[in-house]
Amino acid sequence: MFRIACNKILCLLFLSLVVLSDLTASIDLQAGKAEGTVLIIAPHLNGTVQMEIDGEELELNFSNGQAAFDHETTQKGELLTLREPGGKLCLFHVAKKSGDALRIVRIPLWLSLLPPLLAILLALIFKEAVVSLFAGVWVGSFIAGGMRIESPFYFLL
Repeated sequence: MFRIACNKILCLLFLSLVVLSDLTASIDLQAGKAEGTVLIIAPHLNGTVQMEIDGEELELNFSNGQAAFDHETTQKGELLTLREPGGKLCLFHVAKKSGDALRIVRIPLWLSLLPPLLAILLALIFKEAVVSLFAGVWVGSFIAGGMRIESPFYFLL
């Protein structure tokens, strides 16, 4: 009986997070025309705006809702955090594809809850803590790696 109640609570929590996630997302990233340049797309911003990118305050000049900044990355990629002037935090994974192209993926912040929830749920169901923790770490590295199939290999090996 307790296990059924826990499962229902976890399902309701997960569904509510899915519904509420990123409803007000107003910033997007695109690869710029020049190599190593990333465009921030925010239609509601124009003029000079202070933004926090990876914990560093930058002054960006927005024109028609777009501003460019230099960002070098590797094929492995890295996480990039942006804080809007209103305080909303956005998380992106930026990686270099073949040639000069960039692969930019927005990662919803609610996904950070999946690894521990998965580990707890699997530990309760299978009574195997080590396997459950390994599955949680695997899912976490998949998310942090930009949700690519090969991303756990970049972070675990």
